[in-house]
Amino acid sequence: MYFKSTMKAALFCACLISPFLACQESNAPVSPSPREENVEMAFPGKTGALEYRNFRGKDVTLENYNGTYVLQGDIMVHPKELQLPGSDARAGRIDHYWPSALVYYSIDASISSTKLGRIEDAMDYWESTTAVHFQERTTQTNYVKFIDGSGCSSYIGMIGGSQNITVGNGCSVGNIVHEIGHAVGLYHEHTRQDRDSYVLINTANIESGKEHNFNKYSASQGFEIGSLDFGSVMMYSSYAFSANGSPTITKLDGSTFSSQRSAFSSGDLDIINMMYPPSGNDYPTVSITSPATGSSYAEPASVTIQATAADADGSVTKVEFYNGTTKLGEDASAPYSYTWASVAAGSYTIVAKATDNAGAVTTSSSVTISVTSASGGTLCSTVPDWSSSQVYATPGIKVNYQGKIFENKWWIQGTAPDQNDTWGPWKYLQDCID
Repeated sequence: MYFKSTMKAALFCACLISPFLACQESNAPVSPSPREENVEMAFPGKTGALEYRNFRGKDVTLENYNGTYVLQGDIMVHPKELQLPGSDARAGRIDHYWPSALVYYSIDASISSTKLGRIEDAMDYWESTTAVHFQERTTQTNYVKFIDGSGCSSYIGMIGGSQNITVGNGCSVGNIVHEIGHAVGLYHEHTRQDRDSYVLINTANIESGKEHNFNKYSASQGFEIGSLDFGSVMMYSSYAFSANGSPTITKLDGSTFSSQRSAFSSGDLDIINMMYPPSGNDYPTVSITSPATGSSYAEPASVTIQATAADADGSVTKVEFYNGTTKLGEDASAPYSYTWASVAAGSYTIVAKATDNAGAVTTSSSVTISVTSASGGTLCSTVPDWSSSQVYATPGIKVNYQGKIFENKWWIQGTAPDQNDTWGPWKYLQDCID
């Protein structure tokens, strides 16, 4: 457990009246504007060289700052977690949760007393509201290290070994709470798979080279519960990365909203408690045993999905099967399986999610399958033609170009698909038929 001096603890108790910004008036939430927007950034005011890599099973756009890789502005990515684009997720990859909700930490000697106080307050807030707790590192291999930096940044989840959380002069207690959120496994709220049901991304207003900060994560990387949480401490405001003073994110009705770093929302606590149950419960394990990645079927396909799941300190109550973020079905007893009937032609990404008796959920590595039409391909007429004038903002949009089906990997406009361009913005899927 994390401890500090009695005087410091007494000061923080006073701050808890207005969770963790009340003692720092300058950090109070304000109405959004492009000047006041305080998006967490690893390297404020700078733009790294864009690189396209595979991170935890998904092809993503990263900024490379002289060998330091950054995702979505403040998420650090270690080179050991990167693969070439198009690679499959590694089987048996590292568990990105912290065992027993215990985060070991160290604080670099260069950290000023002011920043030290903010770090302590941020850890205190996490401990007072969630099951996550902190213990100063002695000889532990896996730990976070708070270091001085130009901005605010963190890695996603426990990556193995030492992992930095940078604390710049402009990082408030709330910003540090946000970065600790990344370190324990939280993604940005606006990158949820279902975000397009709640918000509009105005790509024309985004700073050039920053469009990738609005890409969604894949079903294999994370999970979400409930509706999009505008009050989350992990949510950007309407003016994040604005190039022209106009909103980059709005609600579906066109209205804007502010971000806040004042306290966890109820939605934040729901997802944190699911990831780190208050009981200290161990997480179940789950993996898909069939079909294998790359399996192909003819439509109308009948795909039987099978999975194994276990729980070391309890029981598995159910295994749910998903196509992307769409739930297909579930099974409450072993052997866990679901038969997906009448599957149309297309490419699909399947995951399984196991829930144990304490409510903890684990998501399996993803499996990708393809279904071809009865005549051997996807009908060209069912896929829109590529257009040089159209903005393809969200990754995964399928187009028909010269009798072939492609999907975009990231935001793109004006670049034609090319089957031979492995590093380009388009991914070749299959030939189509007339």
